[in-house]
Amino acid sequence: MAGMRFSVLGETLARRDDGTEVPLGGPARRALLTLLLVRPREVVAAKRLADELAPDGTVSAHALQSQVSQLRAALGPGVIERAGTGYRAAVDPQDVDAARTEARGSHPPPAARAPRCPADPGPVRRRRPGRGTGRL
Repeated sequence: MAGMRFSVLGETLARRDDGTEVPLGGPARRALLTLLLVRPREVVAAKRLADELAPDGTVSAHALQSQVSQLRAALGPGVIERAGTGYRAAVDPQDVDAARTEARGSHPPPAARAPRCPADPGPVRRRRPGRGTGRL
């Protein structure tokens, strides 16, 4: 399996090691991939996937299998596996942005934080009394 990186925080994306984006298809396929990537390597029951994709029960087992098949075709072999009565994303958790963020204690890296306004001088540092104020 070729290496891939996945983003589920924000828009669901898959990128190959060379940075090219994998065309995943429509919202149902992206939602399916997101459900599988929330807990990489863990099996998610097919019934749960169907219920999450359409709580009103409109996703049949056949429709779910079709979405999985199309997702497998887009991602390549070995990424989405059938396991028991469900499916799993057979990817390293470090290849999924949500898992990396969770492993860091839910703190996004500084570059992922909200950008500053160009006029914003940055964080204000408070001086301790007696330091740098001329007082002893």
